Amino acid sequence: DDGVDLVGTHQLSEYFADGFREAILGGQPLVCNDVRTDERTAARAARFERLNIRSFLRAHFVACGDLKFGVAVNCAAPRVW
Repeated sequence: DDGVDLVGTHQLSEYFADGFREAILGGQPLVCNDVRTDERTAARAARFERLNIRSFLRAHFVACGDLKFGVAVNCAAPRVW
């Protein structure tokens, strides 16, 4: 098994560039085809790769301006979603 345990608390600021929170609170789903080349994640790509994540989809539930939870689908390889 070469999976990585993602259970726990992860600070979004450690993975995403400025502006990420605003995109989430705007209700937009996030699509990243490759963490190495996406401007929102490229500077922190090594952090994603330690978790075996090269691409992802994220959707978030926001109520009253607060992020309540998010759902993510991750892939260990670059992927055009």
